[in-house]
Amino acid sequence: FVTYECKTEYPDGCVAGKDTHKVRRRYQDFIWLLGKMAEDEENMGIILPPLPDKNRLSFMDRFTPDFVKKRQIGLERFLNRLTRH
Repeated sequence: FVTYECKTEYPDGCVAGKDTHKVRRRYQDFIWLLGKMAEDEENMGIILPPLPDKNRLSFMDRFTPDFVKKRQIGLERFLNRLTRH
C-alpha cells in the first residue's frame, strides 16, 4: 500500500515547542475522514470537497510514481479546501 505524508505547519508560538507536525496516512484514511465529516450534524448543508478518484486502472498502476504524485496533489487540494471551511 501507499502512504502519504501530511504536514501541518503552525504559526510561531501557536504550539509550544512545535512548528510542524507530520503523519502518514493511506487513501482509505481520507475516505474515512470525509465520511466522518459528512456524518457530523454541524456540517449539514456544507458542501464537502471531493476526494481524487479511486484508481480505475490495474492494481499495479496505482504504485507508479506518476499515479502516486497525481493522487498526492489531489489529496493536498482536498485537505486545503476542507480546512478553508
